[in-house]
Amino acid sequence: MLKALLLVAFALYAAATGLALAYLGSRDERLPRWMWSLLGLAAFFHLGSFCSLVREFWVWPENRWFFPVVTLHGVLSWMAFTNALVFLGVEGVGRLGILGAFVLPWTLLTGGAALLVDPKSVPLAEDLRSYWLNIHPMLLMLAYTGFANAFGVGLALLVGGGNGK
Repeated sequence: MLKALLLVAFALYAAATGLALAYLGSRDERLPRWMWSLLGLAAFFHLGSFCSLVREFWVWPENRWFFPVVTLHGVLSWMAFTNALVFLGVEGVGRLGILGAFVLPWTLLTGGAALLVDPKSVPLAEDLRSYWLNIHPMLLMLAYTGFANAFGVGLALLVGGGNGK
């Protein structure tokens, strides 16, 4: 279930990235709207995948109340998910159609890498059972996604001639 939901999200991320790259050549204003819709649907499936990952991680009593961001799969999945969510927010406010061509490949890359890594979980070691384990990796990946989106906005403004369109 976990891999199937993530695979559907990855396919939708790939389609949204394709539409974003197609916008670079055509400047057809319908493409960013379709991209935004596909990305929202992908984020929905990715949320289901992450919830499934949490459920599997919580099978171990030691892991209760911790998020599965201690595994490589969990970190990559979280980064792809937050990058998509931050991009949805930025694109929803700024309406920079070109932005997806520079931000969504990072979502596609991290989502694809999460698909390649085994999501198997193990009980947490005693030293790792701290509330900081929920805070630190999640905020770190959220900061990376903020920088990826800022980088994309900068490139979009450079390529778009200052208006990002």
